[in-house]
Order: sequence, then structure tokens, then C-alpha cells
Amino acid sequence: AAEHAGIRWYELRQQTDGGPWSVYQEGTYAPDNSDRFSGSIGLDAEGNIALGYTVLNDNPQNPVFPSLRYTGRYLNDEPGIMTIEEQNIIEGESPNPNSRYGDYAHLSVDAADGLTFWHNGEYFVGQERKNHVGVFKIAPDFDNNLGVVSLVSPQDASLGTNEEITIKIRNYGRNAQSNFEVSYSINGGAEVTETFEESIAATSSAEFTFSETADLSEVGETYEFLFSTNLEGDENRENDTITTSVRHLPPNDVGVTSIDAPQTGESLGNSEEITVSIENFGGEPQQDIPVFYQVGNNTPVREVFNDTLEVGGLEVYTFNQTADISPSGSYRITAGTRLENDFDARNDTSVRSVANLDCIPEGSDCSFGDGISFFELEDVLNERIPCGNGYADFIGLSATLDRSQGEFTVSVQSHFAEEDKEQFSMWIDFNDDAVFDDDERVISSEVIPNANTWYSYNFSIPADASLGQHLLRIRAGDTSFDGDLNNPCEVMDYGTTHDYSVNITDSTLDIEDFILNEAELVVVSEENKQFRVIMETDYEETLRITVHNILGQKMLENQVENNGTGYVYELDMSYAARGVYLVRMGTREVGKVKRFIVE
Repeated sequence: AAEHAGIRWYELRQQTDGGPWSVYQEGTYAPDNSDRFSGSIGLDAEGNIALGYTVLNDNPQNPVFPSLRYTGRYLNDEPGIMTIEEQNIIEGESPNPNSRYGDYAHLSVDAADGLTFWHNGEYFVGQERKNHVGVFKIAPDFDNNLGVVSLVSPQDASLGTNEEITIKIRNYGRNAQSNFEVSYSINGGAEVTETFEESIAATSSAEFTFSETADLSEVGETYEFLFSTNLEGDENRENDTITTSVRHLPPNDVGVTSIDAPQTGESLGNSEEITVSIENFGGEPQQDIPVFYQVGNNTPVREVFNDTLEVGGLEVYTFNQTADISPSGSYRITAGTRLENDFDARNDTSVRSVANLDCIPEGSDCSFGDGISFFELEDVLNERIPCGNGYADFIGLSATLDRSQGEFTVSVQSHFAEEDKEQFSMWIDFNDDAVFDDDERVISSEVIPNANTWYSYNFSIPADASLGQHLLRIRAGDTSFDGDLNNPCEVMDYGTTHDYSVNITDSTLDIEDFILNEAELVVVSEENKQFRVIMETDYEETLRITVHNILGQKMLENQVENNGTGYVYELDMSYAARGVYLVRMGTREVGKVKRFIVE
């Protein structure tokens, strides 16, 4: 599993002047999978705590660039928990372009009132480092101020027709409150209003359970709740209401959410461990979950995850059977679950591309902004690329190149450019040996004239370039220092190296060219009269598969979709008698036929 940064915090108290200090309370703030660090904490005159920090997330699908946020807690809250919902101070616009960060982060309390917090920290706009001061208070600004904080129960689960609704209410004001109305509605329906009769002290919270229950029994339905308080004389209506949702989870719904190992590397072997993360999306605990992985179109490896996966749980599983990815090249790994009566097959599987490369030039310094920070090629746009260690694996991003077009345009940006020193080169591994040869270099030493500006460059590929998936390598750096830009394996003093994928197609080829000339039909025999029919081709439309016996009788006919690397059909012949059969894959007009034997 990936490393995850959270903030460990403590409150120390001294009972008497000059006496010993002791830990009164402590906790860890890590509310989600984003990283939080560079924290600074303070205590106001009323005993409320504020915590300011940096947050980031390098998930390429939903990145959070270095940003400043804060949370906190009131004096009377449950110990060890930051109870105030995370608030933004400022959102960063780009990743840290170098290796230095956090020199000037600090939170302090204003001496003038003892209640206002001031937090200073860093964020980035392009290559530029900026400081920002956030000013906020946790102590109440009003005497009378109530609001709903959260829905306590129910949470996402398998729900019923009479679910109790429990909410948390906070008194944000300085006066205690009681005998006020609270209400809820579901999906814009009728409002249910009841009275909270107990007392909530200042800056404290309490739970309230409505006497009227709710019918949340429809499987798969998401129920939208609107909760509100109605305190007479409330001085701040902005925090009276919240909107939240609850989903009735189907009982059986699990899937592989990520393939964690192996990763792209050098000299990968014939016994690489396959590690995946399995998540329970359903409303009941699951055990003995069938899991599988498949390298390319090879035979799937099937095993069973025997541990218990709780509702909402996420567990890491390493397959007992390893994978052979020792030949150099790129591999498409698919992993998933096959739970009986699974509710939603769309979340069962994950796919990851990894490569066994000839070389990975890690260690170039990009802390001054050298290298490629933005990349665009056809349908791939990769923005605000972090520096890291000078190398990054983006082979899961694949640009489609139609070789019949002849010429293509790649666009790049760098955070550094000076006197034509910043240059870049690019290769496509046409022969798929994971070595970027000189004759595979499609761009050589092109100058990036200015920093933080898009520049576009044309390149061409051979008219007879092999169709299908290939690796692409792009390198950029300051060529006035050590390191040969046009040596794809050499570490540069200042620069970056990134790997992508391209899928080469040809729109001039018709269906007959694809199926009859480009494709090969293979039938793989497995145990218990099970077969895998494979046709690897870049043709993307739906094909048909048929099976006949030697008398010409049709045994099967079905549709087959391209899985990303070709057409694969799991053929069950357990019902068939021993003998010779013919399988055909193609359209109604053209196809390929293969003979196979059922023992």
C-alpha cells in the first residue's frame, strides 16, 4: 500500500506554574487519502484548538496541488478528535517544481484578542513559490447560533423500511439552547419536523434521533437528505442546514480498485508478485471472494481471498501464483473479482499497464523547473507534472496515432528555459523491445524557447509502422550541463524523462485488412473442456463468434467486444461430445476459422 501522510497532534497541560507537563489529549488527523503535513497548531484564549497544514494528492485522475487548509476543535468536544470540518485557506494551482518546501509555515494566535488565528504557508502558481496568510476564528461570533453538523446514522449500508434518523447538532453560539425545532426531508419530499427538548451548552454538540423513521429499502437507491434547525433569534442562518446523501447498498458488491504491484521497472523477472486492493462496495461482509488476474490475453490466474472483508473495507491481497514478465516490453494487467450474485459488474475489475524496460534514468534534478511540466499528444493531456526524481511512468496514458495521417503534433511546456539550453527529444519503440533506438527517435533536440509557454512540434512515423500499442519516451533538460539528451538511458544533471504509450491505427484499412491480414486466431485449451479463443487485432467494432461441429451444425453464436488488446472469448465445451470442432471469429462477411479438439 502507498504511504499516507497524516498529522499527529498533542495538547499538553501544566496543572500548576512550574509543575510538570503532561499529555492531556492526542490524535491523528488524516480524514481521507490525501496527504497532510507541515502542520502548525495553536490554542486560543477560550481553549479552542486550530490546526493549519498543507494538503496534497498526486492521484493523476484527481490531483490536489500543495494547498493550505485548517481544521480545529472546541474546548468541550470529545477528546482526541478534530471536529471542525476542514476549511480551505487557499488552493494551489501547480505542483512543487523543486525539492524544497515548508520553510515558513506557522500558525499563531493574535495577541490583540487571543481568539483570531493567523496561519502562513506556501503554495505554487506555475514555477512561482507564493506565501499566503489565512486569518480565521473558531470562537463564537454570536450569542445564538445553531446548526446541523452531520448525519450520524444511517450510513451507506443495506437499509430497511424503518430506519432511525440520527443527526449531530452543534451550538456555535455563546448561549445554551433548548426547545428548538429540527427537521428533515428526503429527495425533496414532505418535511418531518420535531422538537429538541434537551439543552446544548455553548460551543458543544449533541445527537438527536427523530421519532419518525424513514423507508430506505430500495436497493441501489441514493437518498438525498436536507436537515435543518429552526432556532428563534438565530443570528447566523448560513449554517442552519446541511445536505447529505445515503445509499442503500446491495448486499453483494465487491471489486478490485487498484493493481498495486508490479510497477514499471528494469529487469523485471519471471516470478513477479501481483498485488491488488479489494474493496467491499456492498452492505454485507464478504468472505471467500473469487479473485483473478490476467497478463495480456494469457490464461487468467484464479484464486480465493479467504479473509473477511467488512462493509466499506479495503484489503490488500497478493496472489500466490506469480507472473512472468521477464521479456522486455509493455504488459496490460487486468485483475478483478468474480463474486456470485455481484450487484454491479462495472466495479469488479481494474487494469494497469506496466513495462519491463531496458533502462530507467532516475536521478535527474528537476528542482529548478527543468524538464517537461506539460505534455499533450492527440487525445492525451498531462498537465502540471510533478518533479519527483526526474523519471515518471505514464504508460497508462495512451495517445492514438493514425499512421495514414503521416504527421502529428506534440505540445510541451517547461518551467525552465534559458538561452536555447532547454531542449527535448522523443522516441517511439516501434519494434517493442523496450529499447529506444536511435532510428526510433522521432524528435531530436528541439529547443523550448521560453518557460511556462506551450510550444508545438511536428513529427512523423513510418507509413508501415506496426499497428498496436507501443512505448513512447520523452526527455527534456538543460543541455549545457552533463548528460546526453539523445541517450535515452543517461541521467541528466537537470531534466526529466517520462514514458507514455501510443496506439498506432490505420483508418485506410478495411475490415478484410484487419481480420484477414493483421489478425491471428488462437484457441487455447484449458482444463475441463474449457477453451479461450483469442484474436489480437486493432479492429474495434463488435465481432461474432460461432462454433460448428464437423457435420456443420451450429453449436454456439455470440457477440465479442475488443477488451483493449484484442477479442477474447471464454468457451465452455463441457456439454460437447469428444471430437473435432470449428470456431470462427469475424463479421458475417469475413472472418478467420480455427480447428480445435474436445477430448
